[in-house]
This record gives sequence, structure tokens and C-alpha cells, in this order.
Amino acid sequence: GSCYQIVCGVTLGGRELDALDDQIIENALAAIEYAFEPASRRDLLKAVAVLNVRCKRRVTSAEDTKLAVNVMISDLSELPGDVALWVLDEWSRQSPWWPTRAELLQLAERKLQQRAFIKSRFQVVQMMRASQSNSQVAA
Repeated sequence: GSCYQIVCGVTLGGRELDALDDQIIENALAAIEYAFEPASRRDLLKAVAVLNVRCKRRVTSAEDTKLAVNVMISDLSELPGDVALWVLDEWSRQSPWWPTRAELLQLAERKLQQRAFIKSRFQVVQMMRASQSNSQVAA
């Protein structure tokens, strides 16, 4: 686990988000942004290779297999890297069959929603503080 536990999207380590200092909020947002970075093509290729060994696919030509792998890597490169790699590993542990694009994206959706929610909560606090700061300067 991480050093901080996000609880209900409104507390961090048991403290209300708006009670945290600005530097902690900025650092948290930077870490969350970093967490949205895609995986490298090399890492995705390795994970898809493992999926290919663990999961059965219908027999196709080498060209079809190469195309399927390239399309999957392209689709997964749109996801945060850790989520894309987790999805491939999780799928191969849950199912003996090669996944469709929709199945992988559905598996990723919950993790993506959680991450987006956490990011939005920090952004709200940051915007409220900026608004309060601007109000105080104008007064």
C-alpha cells in the first residue's frame, strides 16, 4: 500500500483534504498526473506476450497475430501504465480465453474511475484555495 490512505475521496491519512497545506496538495496532484502516464511499448509487449501464453486464441496467421498484438498495445497505451499492465495480468488469471478490447476496457474502468475521482477532489481543493486567495487580494 501507499503511505497515505484515501478514504471516501475526502480525507487523506484521516485528515480533511482542505486541512492539508498547499505543498501536499501540489505534490499529490503531481503524483496523480504521473500515475496517468502510459506504460512503455516494451512493457506492454512483454505483458501481451504473457497473455498470449496464458490465454487461448483462435488459430490465425502470423500476420493476424501481429496485427492483433499491435492493436491491443495501441489501445492499452491510452491507459495509465500500471492500469494497462494490471488489466492484462488480471485477465490472464481470470479467463483462459483471449480478451476483446471491450472486456479489457471494462476491467480497467473501475480503477480509472477511482483515480479520476481522487484527482478531482484534490483539484477542487486547489481551485477553492485559489479562489479564496484571489478574493483576499481583491479585498
